[in-house]
Amino acid sequence: MAQPDIEDVIKAIASETNTPPEIVAKLYAQTWARIQRRSAGIW
Repeated sequence: MAQPDIEDVIKAIASETNTPPEIVAKLYAQTWARIQRRSAGIW
């Protein structure tokens, strides 16, 4: 299954939540970094 384009995901979330795309992108990046650290065993 193809992965969605992250820009499209960010735009959709921003639109649906009435939040600036820059904020959504920042939150997405922070969340993704946290997931990567946890999967690497770094808390």
